[in-house]
Amino acid sequence: TPTEKAAARAIWTHAVMVAPSSILFFGLGTALFVFYKAKPELLNPAAASTDMIFPWFIANELPTGISGLVIAALFAATMSSVDSGMNSIATVLVTDFYRRFVPNAPDRTCLRLARWLTVLIGVVATLSAVLIGWLDAKSLFDLFLKNAGLLGSSLAGVFLLGVLTRRANSTGTMTGVVACITTLYVIQNMNPVPIHGYFTAVVGILVCVFVGYATSLAIPGPTKSVEGLTVATLGRLQSEPSKR
Repeated sequence: TPTEKAAARAIWTHAVMVAPSSILFFGLGTALFVFYKAKPELLNPAAASTDMIFPWFIANELPTGISGLVIAALFAATMSSVDSGMNSIATVLVTDFYRRFVPNAPDRTCLRLARWLTVLIGVVATLSAVLIGWLDAKSLFDLFLKNAGLLGSSLAGVFLLGVLTRRANSTGTMTGVVACITTLYVIQNMNPVPIHGYFTAVVGILVCVFVGYATSLAIPGPTKSVEGLTVATLGRLQSEPSKR
């Protein structure tokens, strides 16, 4: 986006669209459950995994032309999601790591490196998908929630520490990340699991924020200016444009 205002508009648009799209996705699962509950003889007995039910329905219950369009749409949606993730990872590796250690690297070299990294990331992602296909997972969505809670919660906790607090430092933040991942790993390996998969991410975020903030207070780090970087200082910075 060309401006911060346009970026903010895009974020708010995404936030508004998340709710109805999520309802649509979960509603699809509910509709499939009702359909095969009423007509169990149409379900493939070999479709033990919940991930196989929707493709089975597309291939066997939808008209020929419609099923082709749906499959094409699924491939298109997959490509649009995967390529953006690959490009984002390659950009982060080049911008935040390679340029940090080689600040004078020419743009042509960085572009070539980003392209090779994209190919490498694609290979790793493909091999990971094959590996997951071999695993005895009843639901890829449940597996996604497990891993997203394990890794994504710490990222969200770091973001909240940086935006909502002015005393969080690197030592406290990393301690919060370790505490978050450790806590979620222990919870997910308990039998039975004490909380539902949807709430593991919430627990991880809270652990990261509280442990990270407490550690930052106990072990103060170097004092740095956070003007314009936190919720508390953003308003003050906007009211004093001469100091930007």
